[in-house]
Amino acid sequence: MSEYSIALIREEQIEETKALMRRCFDAKYASIFYLHPESTLVVTANNGVVAGINLDIYQVNKEVRMGYIGWLYTDNEARGNGLAGKLLKEAIRFLTEQGCTSLSACVEGDNPASFKQLEQEGFSILGLKDQIQLFRMGTAKVYHHASRFFDMGYFLWHKSLTGDPVKEANTGLKAFIPTLLGNTVLFFFCLQGWNLLNLAGIHPIKTIFSSLTPPLQILSLTIPTLFLLARTGSMALLAAIEKRMKANGRYEKREVARNADMSLSHNEGREQSMMVYRSWDTAWIAALLLTFTVGLPFPVPGNLYIKGHSWNLEEEKAFLARIAIAAQAAVALLALFVPKGMPLLFGLTLLLLDGFFFFYPFCGFNASRIQRMGAKTYGLSLAITLAVVVLLLVY
Repeated sequence: MSEYSIALIREEQIEETKALMRRCFDAKYASIFYLHPESTLVVTANNGVVAGINLDIYQVNKEVRMGYIGWLYTDNEARGNGLAGKLLKEAIRFLTEQGCTSLSACVEGDNPASFKQLEQEGFSILGLKDQIQLFRMGTAKVYHHASRFFDMGYFLWHKSLTGDPVKEANTGLKAFIPTLLGNTVLFFFCLQGWNLLNLAGIHPIKTIFSSLTPPLQILSLTIPTLFLLARTGSMALLAAIEKRMKANGRYEKREVARNADMSLSHNEGREQSMMVYRSWDTAWIAALLLTFTVGLPFPVPGNLYIKGHSWNLEEEKAFLARIAIAAQAAVALLALFVPKGMPLLFGLTLLLLDGFFFFYPFCGFNASRIQRMGAKTYGLSLAITLAVVVLLLVY
């Protein structure tokens, strides 16, 4: 059996470690790779690097010294030996010795394998409001070091090393209502045409909000709420239906098993995972930029996620794809009944983001969940989405 040892990376190991990173991660992430020799820990075995964790240490403000836990990777042949957990523990010890007061990491919402490790070490998701309160003017610096100005659907996990309590990000209605309000306010600015292009005398998107009667103005402002309710509500409804169906199926199987003196398999007896709504943070940057530069509404919907970490993405990917398709159908159906112009544009943008944008940094949109089912399923979904968009444009 190989003996593993953890230590700071040596200069002669840098190229080997970079090659390991390229093998472990999708090529689309290569542009944001980083490796700081003074704060990168690697695991060696048989004189070779088999795992590593790339850390970043910097001063956020006078009170906060950040230890950012970035890339964590293990060679395929070395997996199953608990190296990720050992590296994380060693990283926390190392960062504590370096005088860090806060630790953070960034994880996509459908990645239970990663945030399971973080939860076990006392990390929790830090919401946007609490990020700003803790980091203040240094929030932009935190985003810069984590390469997360536009990573939609990624969450900032945080651990305080000072003993100060840190509030975990809101979920459910407490997160959904502010999301509705934020989308509504930005949509109002789009309707008013308060953007740089309009100021320059260029009007690519026709805005007639001021000419509408007050009742129609109020009706127009409900558009983001209607679309986000349709999207999120359809996902929650299908998840509840599937949970009920699985519960009934388990009851029937238990009766059969009892009568036949049999036991249920692990998968047959597994509870359907609970869903939780989480709002996004960095997606608001794109929404603000597009609103005030070109007047284009950019929906920031947040999403429904499987609660906790006791689930496996491979086992649940079909379920996640189904609720994603349900959301697409609900948004497309609602788009048939809204007026053309800015209201329809909001719905079409949401439809396109959820249908086409599966790649980084848009991984939080539902297209990524459909794309995981393979090229055939995603291609069919893409074709239907495109046909619906064309229909809505000429309808």
